[in-house]
Amino acid sequence: FTANDKISAAGFSTKVPVEHLDYDFIEKCKDVKYLEKILRILRSGEEGIYPHLIKFCERHLEKLNPNSRALRKENPVATEANFSKDDVFLLQTSLPKQTRNPSKRVVPRDYQEWDKFNVEEECGKVDGSMQRNDPPAQLNSGHLSIRREVDASLLSHQEKLLLANREKDKGNEAFRANDYEEAVAYYSRSLSIFPTVNAYNNRAQAEIRLEHWHNAMTDCLQVLELEPRNKKALLRRATVYYHMGKFQMASEDLRTVLQEEPNNPAAMQLLSKIEKKMSDCPPEQQSKGKKILIEEMEEDLCCSKEEQEEQRGETQLSVYLISRLTHRLRRERK
Repeated sequence: FTANDKISAAGFSTKVPVEHLDYDFIEKCKDVKYLEKILRILRSGEEGIYPHLIKFCERHLEKLNPNSRALRKENPVATEANFSKDDVFLLQTSLPKQTRNPSKRVVPRDYQEWDKFNVEEECGKVDGSMQRNDPPAQLNSGHLSIRREVDASLLSHQEKLLLANREKDKGNEAFRANDYEEAVAYYSRSLSIFPTVNAYNNRAQAEIRLEHWHNAMTDCLQVLELEPRNKKALLRRATVYYHMGKFQMASEDLRTVLQEEPNNPAAMQLLSKIEKKMSDCPPEQQSKGKKILIEEMEEDLCCSKEEQEEQRGETQLSVYLISRLTHRLRRERK
């Protein structure tokens, strides 16, 4: 009898014969269902504990059917001991916020949906529509515990790239929830692992939402150092220049974008608004900084003239007294 014939003879009874719990029988058996039954008996310990035989049966079953349900192992429920202190604190601070606002954050269901998510479309309201009054940025105290740097020195190039993308995805999720501080923290983690143009651009946009103009400018410059004509970085830098009142420099960046993409709506709208601002401002207000400097210099000069008049009067008095004294001495000698 072959192993399969013995199975037929056993009639698939609920009881597996003890002689079937054997290396030779298991190796020759090709019936996946019966092997699963044998494996369950071995794992239960009803006929004794045979760890090596269990492993042998699992390997043979895996060769015949890698997707067998019997090979699935249930993971124990995760406890606080399974997480780092940072992760525990982050969970404790983020869960109440999600309970209060369950529909606030819409999370893509898989990585294919993350590929479809475009941060630039979400950020277009800053790049293009400057007329809308944005709600104040929502700050989450939990982000304060998020380390902004990750030690990835022992990881391979592929591992760094994968981990950096995961941190950037977390930043995208926080950005969509209007939690820009948390977004900046995760983008910073991504950049510390593997710097990319996209992460710099995304962090610059989050900094713009927080009105951290100098930080946003630094990220834009990093991108433009790598890609001098990167349109997104030029648009963001133009936005920063606009809010800093540097309209001429903002218009130069926007014109560079329009040379590459003449019909870019965000660049056209912002440039139109800047040109209107510049035309409405009188020349003396456009050079306000110079005017203040000139006024201060003129005040300094006025003070200097007054001091000079005083010094001139004191000098003339001194000359007069000296001449009188000299004349008197000459008369006494005679």
